[in-house]
Amino acid sequence: MPFVAVTCVLLGFFPAGGGRFHVRLKPTSKEKLKFLELVHRGKVLRKGVVCLFAGHGFRYAQDQVRELTEAMDWREVGVYLDEWESDSPGMVLTASIVSENVTECFTSLAKPRKVHVSSQLAPLCKRIREYLSSDGLVSEYLADQMLLPMALAKGGEFTCTEITPHLRTQMYVIENFLPIEFATEKLENKTAWSVLVAV
Repeated sequence: MPFVAVTCVLLGFFPAGGGRFHVRLKPTSKEKLKFLELVHRGKVLRKGVVCLFAGHGFRYAQDQVRELTEAMDWREVGVYLDEWESDSPGMVLTASIVSENVTECFTSLAKPRKVHVSSQLAPLCKRIREYLSSDGLVSEYLADQMLLPMALAKGGEFTCTEITPHLRTQMYVIENFLPIEFATEKLENKTAWSVLVAV
């Protein structure tokens, strides 16, 4: 079985940077890859919020998480806050939607304190609402990541919330390197698109 584990060692925020992470990877052979069909998201099982921060203070992090959960009207949600040391202050906020067949994550980097919390979280909340109101398995930001594994497996199908120029560019690049073709179709009576990978 293939295996991937990622461990964050150090957070690195602009302008100093310096972030570092370790990746453990056990690959599989291309022959073991199989046609993958992921078209239905399934029931939402749980929601979670993770806040990693440095140089902002625990209270500020709590405010960020509270603003997000209240804006989304999430009454039952798992919350994890973790303070790190970093050469530059910063904060990353990740909201996860765990469904029966997929887990989607939405991330926001906190702005300086002078920017009101609710205004900087507005784009994040908008992306989450658009995803939850659609029928797509994955959002626009995960859709392009699905293409290469399915192309290597020589077949697959998934649904997404929309077809973006970035997704089409990824399709074009892969088609120029592998003997496969992509097809997209707007699903009838659904707020989702189908993406088919075929030899």
